[in-house]
Amino acid sequence: MHAVQTRASLQRERMDMVKIERIECFRFDRETARLLLPECGSGDCCGILMLGTGSGELGVGVFRECALKGDFIKWACAFQGFKHHTLSEGLLEARIKHETWGDVRSLAAEAALRELAGGNGAPVGKSLSDSLHDHSFCFEHAEAYVIF
Repeated sequence: MHAVQTRASLQRERMDMVKIERIECFRFDRETARLLLPECGSGDCCGILMLGTGSGELGVGVFRECALKGDFIKWACAFQGFKHHTLSEGLLEARIKHETWGDVRSLAAEAALRELAGGNGAPVGKSLSDSLHDHSFCFEHAEAYVIF
Protein backbone atom coordinates (compact mmCIF):
# COMPACT_ATOMS: atom_id res chain seq x y z
CA MET A 1 0.00 0.00 0.00
CA HIS A 2 1.34 3.42 -0.96
CA ALA A 3 1.20 6.22 1.52
CA VAL A 4 -0.88 9.14 0.39
CA GLN A 5 0.68 12.48 1.17
CA THR A 6 -1.71 15.18 2.19
CA ARG A 7 -1.36 18.75 1.06
CA ALA A 8 -0.19 19.65 4.58
CA SER A 9 2.54 16.99 4.59
CA LEU A 10 3.72 18.07 1.13
CA GLN A 11 3.83 21.66 2.33
CA ARG A 12 5.85 20.69 5.45
CA GLU A 13 8.28 18.74 3.29
CA ARG A 14 8.60 21.70 0.95
CA MET A 15 9.20 24.06 3.89
CA ASP A 16 12.19 21.93 4.94
CA MET A 17 13.67 21.48 1.45
CA VAL A 18 13.19 24.70 -0.52
CA LYS A 19 15.83 27.37 0.05
CA ILE A 20 15.61 31.12 -0.38
CA GLU A 21 18.18 32.26 -2.90
CA ARG A 22 17.07 35.83 -3.62
CA ILE A 23 15.61 38.58 -1.45
CA GLU A 24 14.26 41.71 -3.11
CA CYS A 25 12.48 44.74 -1.70
CA PHE A 26 10.65 47.26 -3.86
CA ARG A 27 9.39 50.59 -2.54
CA PHE A 28 6.71 51.79 -4.93
CA ASP A 29 5.82 55.22 -6.22
CA ARG A 30 2.78 56.93 -4.69
CA GLU A 31 0.37 55.97 -7.47
CA THR A 32 1.19 52.26 -7.30
CA ALA A 33 1.30 52.33 -3.50
CA ARG A 34 -2.25 53.74 -3.41
CA LEU A 35 -3.45 51.04 -5.82
CA LEU A 36 -1.80 48.37 -3.70
CA LEU A 37 -2.84 49.79 -0.33
CA PRO A 38 -5.51 52.51 -0.63
CA GLU A 39 -4.82 53.69 2.93
CA CYS A 40 -1.16 54.39 2.06
CA GLY A 41 -0.40 58.04 2.78
CA SER A 42 2.12 60.32 1.09
CA GLY A 43 4.65 59.89 3.91
CA ASP A 44 4.34 56.10 4.04
CA CYS A 45 6.80 53.60 2.59
CA CYS A 46 4.71 51.03 0.69
CA GLY A 47 5.98 48.13 -1.35
CA ILE A 48 6.73 44.42 -1.45
CA LEU A 49 9.20 41.89 -0.16
CA MET A 50 9.89 39.30 -2.86
CA LEU A 51 11.59 36.04 -1.91
CA GLY A 52 12.88 33.80 -4.70
CA THR A 53 14.08 30.21 -4.93
CA GLY A 54 16.79 28.75 -7.12
CA SER A 55 14.10 27.42 -9.49
CA GLY A 56 12.61 30.90 -9.99
CA GLU A 57 9.54 30.58 -7.79
CA LEU A 58 8.50 33.76 -6.02
CA GLY A 59 6.71 34.60 -2.81
CA VAL A 60 5.48 38.15 -2.24
CA GLY A 61 4.60 39.99 0.95
CA VAL A 62 3.15 43.50 0.90
CA PHE A 63 4.22 46.12 3.43
CA ARG A 64 3.21 49.59 4.54
CA GLU A 65 5.68 51.20 6.90
CA CYS A 66 4.22 54.39 8.33
CA ALA A 67 7.16 55.45 10.43
CA LEU A 68 10.24 54.45 8.47
CA LYS A 69 13.22 55.36 10.61
CA GLY A 70 16.40 55.71 8.61
CA ASP A 71 16.66 54.76 4.99
CA PHE A 72 14.95 52.00 3.03
CA ILE A 73 18.14 49.97 2.55
CA LYS A 74 18.75 49.74 6.29
CA TRP A 75 15.09 48.81 6.80
CA ALA A 76 15.33 46.04 4.17
CA CYS A 77 18.62 44.65 5.55
CA ALA A 78 16.65 42.78 8.21
CA PHE A 79 15.63 40.25 5.55
CA GLN A 80 19.22 39.52 4.50
CA GLY A 81 19.45 36.64 6.97
CA PHE A 82 16.93 34.61 4.93
CA LYS A 83 19.40 33.98 2.12
CA HIS A 84 20.30 30.29 1.71
CA HIS A 85 17.92 29.28 4.50
CA THR A 86 14.97 26.93 4.07
CA LEU A 87 11.43 28.28 4.21
CA SER A 88 11.07 26.73 7.69
CA GLU A 89 14.19 28.49 8.91
CA GLY A 90 12.97 31.77 7.43
CA LEU A 91 9.58 31.46 9.10
CA LEU A 92 11.24 30.68 12.43
CA GLU A 93 13.52 33.73 12.05
CA ALA A 94 10.55 35.98 11.25
CA ARG A 95 8.76 34.77 14.37
CA ILE A 96 11.82 35.06 16.61
CA LYS A 97 12.62 38.58 15.39
CA HIS A 98 9.01 39.80 15.43
CA GLU A 99 9.57 41.97 18.49
CA THR A 100 12.65 43.59 16.94
CA TRP A 101 11.26 43.85 13.42
CA GLY A 102 7.71 44.83 14.30
CA ASP A 103 4.47 43.76 12.65
CA VAL A 104 5.15 45.25 9.21
CA ARG A 105 8.36 43.36 8.43
CA SER A 106 7.24 40.16 10.14
CA LEU A 107 3.89 39.99 8.33
CA ALA A 108 5.46 40.75 4.94
CA ALA A 109 8.04 38.01 5.51
CA GLU A 110 5.46 35.47 6.68
CA ALA A 111 3.19 36.21 3.69
CA ALA A 112 6.06 35.73 1.21
CA LEU A 113 7.21 32.53 2.92
CA ARG A 114 3.68 31.07 3.00
CA GLU A 115 3.20 31.80 -0.68
CA LEU A 116 6.46 30.00 -1.47
CA ALA A 117 5.46 27.11 0.79
CA GLY A 118 2.29 26.68 -1.25
CA GLY A 119 4.46 25.81 -4.25
CA ASN A 120 2.02 27.18 -6.78
CA GLY A 121 4.51 29.51 -8.46
CA ALA A 122 3.62 32.97 -9.62
CA PRO A 123 -0.02 33.54 -10.52
CA VAL A 124 -0.91 34.18 -14.12
CA GLY A 125 -3.30 36.97 -14.93
CA LYS A 126 -3.72 40.70 -15.20
CA SER A 127 -4.66 41.84 -11.67
CA LEU A 128 -2.45 44.10 -9.55
CA SER A 129 -1.71 41.15 -7.27
CA ASP A 130 -0.49 39.15 -10.27
CA SER A 131 1.62 42.12 -11.45
CA LEU A 132 3.57 42.04 -8.19
CA HIS A 133 5.23 38.84 -9.43
CA ASP A 134 6.30 40.58 -12.65
CA HIS A 135 9.73 42.16 -12.28
CA SER A 136 9.20 44.54 -15.20
CA PHE A 137 6.05 45.93 -13.51
CA CYS A 138 7.85 46.25 -10.17
CA PHE A 139 10.87 48.03 -11.66
CA GLU A 140 8.65 50.37 -13.67
CA HIS A 141 6.87 51.51 -10.51
CA ALA A 142 9.70 51.35 -7.98
CA GLU A 143 11.17 54.39 -6.29
CA ALA A 144 13.73 52.20 -4.54
CA TYR A 145 15.00 48.65 -4.95
CA VAL A 146 17.24 46.45 -2.82
CA ILE A 147 18.43 42.92 -3.61
CA PHE A 148 20.38 40.46 -1.46
